[in-house]
Amino acid sequence: MSEPRLRTAATIASPKSIGPASSDTLALLTFNTGLIRVAIARITVFEPAPFISERLAALPAALTASGANIVALQEVFREDHRKQIIRATRDKFPYAAWAEMPAFGLSSGLLILSDRPLEDPRQLRFSRHPLDERLYARKGLLTATIDAGALGTLRLVNLHTTAGGKFLDYDAPKTNALRSRQLAEIFEVATTPTVATTLLLGDFNTGLGAAEQNYREILNAGYVDLVKDANAEKPEADLCTWDPEQPLANGKGDEKGEARRLDHVFLAEKERERLKVEEARIVFRETIVPLSGGRMVPLSDHYGVLIRLARP
Repeated sequence: MSEPRLRTAATIASPKSIGPASSDTLALLTFNTGLIRVAIARITVFEPAPFISERLAALPAALTASGANIVALQEVFREDHRKQIIRATRDKFPYAAWAEMPAFGLSSGLLILSDRPLEDPRQLRFSRHPLDERLYARKGLLTATIDAGALGTLRLVNLHTTAGGKFLDYDAPKTNALRSRQLAEIFEVATTPTVATTLLLGDFNTGLGAAEQNYREILNAGYVDLVKDANAEKPEADLCTWDPEQPLANGKGDEKGEARRLDHVFLAEKERERLKVEEARIVFRETIVPLSGGRMVPLSDHYGVLIRLARP
């Protein structure tokens, strides 16, 4: 197999940066922010979740108060949005890494915020996409390594696979085939030799009952679904991260009208003995973003996943 086509990603350390945090636990948050709007001649052609400016304004405070040490964000496509988030959260997260903007179109929208240094940040844009995503927002992955203190060295892989773009359903055969190719590239990166323990986290656009063949591919590749593993007694619907009934979703793209768990944290089964999950829960379900007229909406059309790790 050829070497993964990883490129150096952008990174910043705030002047207020501190050394590695010392703790017996580490909290990770993954969250699809839903900050995407595609316009042609100032006419919006694609905006899955409305009220971007209002939600963006409320996002930094929520991230800072989340209790996370590391935050993996998806769908932060615009440079001004990224700068606003980094600037507003730098007291809590003085380190950041992101996928750089291409010459044309949007970036892959991936951003990592951290309370400790992010080493060797790398990015990869997937080789296969739906046509419209290839033109304006090619998805991919962003990796960085951290010193997690008592937990050892961790390699984080923040990722976002295709949902089919504007014209394909998320579980259409062609979408599943494209996502399968993207997963193969993720596995290739994740199995690159390293002394670090590798965690895959982000919006996979697949789960139990949701383009499930792709979810099974992840499990069959030797990965453990840490959220499900820590909440074995809970119904899948209680762990959903995309709900057609919430105000920003409006049932779009889901003829079945079913809640789905699309956002995950995975750990290779062979590395399972290195980490213990103390807590895994769904966050940002609340309607906390005020709109004109007194209406309230959530931070995104997705919910977040917070997971707290410790030594076994």
